[in-house]
Amino acid sequence: MSHHPWTRIRDDDSHSFNGNTEKTNKKPTSVVPQQVAVSTKLRFAQIGSRWFDFLPCASPDTSEEPCPTDMVKMTKSKTFQAYLPTCHRTYSCIHCRAHLANHDELISKSFQGSQGRAYLFNSVVNVGCGPAEERVLLTGLHAVADIYCENCKTTLGWKYEHAFESSQKYKEGKFIIELAHMIKDNGWE
Repeated sequence: MSHHPWTRIRDDDSHSFNGNTEKTNKKPTSVVPQQVAVSTKLRFAQIGSRWFDFLPCASPDTSEEPCPTDMVKMTKSKTFQAYLPTCHRTYSCIHCRAHLANHDELISKSFQGSQGRAYLFNSVVNVGCGPAEERVLLTGLHAVADIYCENCKTTLGWKYEHAFESSQKYKEGKFIIELAHMIKDNGWE
């Protein structure tokens, strides 16, 4: 059975385009080129409501010349998520289990957030940062930016952008995550 060059397999992680199938035994459904939106400036293509990375494929003669414009190799575009080494104790988002910080990056457990106790970390992963604003906290005036989980978008705490008092300068560039939003993962005994 031959398929149209634009064939989508009914599987979130497996697709077939131009005869290149990736790990699937699912029944294919055809998608006509008119249903495909391609942005060459942003290197993405949309089929229905799904977005794919847009990469020109190599010509059959193995040269590096791109194929005709109707022939592209596409892979599903995914949000990048960092995974910390499983041999280390880590902290994860309580809502979606995305890794947030390595225990070795913990600076202090003696902070207070809006929802209770909070930890100060030197660095974090899978965290987005909002705009900075000045706030009067328990230790004085600071410029802080709310931080949120990149995976589930839950607000986790804040990042210290600037401390106005010299005794608080050590916090600059550091992150507060409230205990209400994280759990311990990997190697805690």
